[in-house]
Amino acid sequence: MSTDRSGWKKLAHSFTIWIVLVVAVTAGAPRRHAAVRAVGTLIAAVLAFYWGKALVYGVEYAGMPYEIDVSTTVLWCAMAIAGCLIAGFLVSTIGRSDIRGTVATATIVGLLVADVVRQSSRSGLGVLLLATVVAIGFVGIRGIRSLRQGLQVAAYAIPLAGRGFMIVSAPDFLEEVVIRLSL
Repeated sequence: MSTDRSGWKKLAHSFTIWIVLVVAVTAGAPRRHAAVRAVGTLIAAVLAFYWGKALVYGVEYAGMPYEIDVSTTVLWCAMAIAGCLIAGFLVSTIGRSDIRGTVATATIVGLLVADVVRQSSRSGLGVLLLATVVAIGFVGIRGIRSLRQGLQVAAYAIPLAGRGFMIVSAPDFLEEVVIRLSL
């Protein structure tokens, strides 16, 4: 009996889980604490991803040589630090009813939508789409304080998704550049 894992693989390689994780640990926290929490959490997530991947591949493909690619892991940790320093400051305002909280919430919703769009050309979109809907709901619960603010978040999220697409595409682009330069 064969199991199609493409949907789960797509979710594992998306930023949806990581975006929600950053929101969960930083929303409403003081700026500096939010930045430190975001960096620490995402570094742990990157290490868990690559070490977990090595463990799963080691079990699933027993006897095959599979090692943790240290340079890729370090690159993703560096990108996590850079991105989370910015994200920590931004996401810390989620939950406020002012314009900063509204725009921060809309930015995260835009990033989540952009991540689905970035992944949409591949098969197995159902799991990611469901996870994204749940993630947007979570962000909405954490960040939206009124119907008016919810409408503003929805209106701002549309144009911010375009910018979000560039942001969620940047790490893969940078990884590809580094790989090509190291050849």
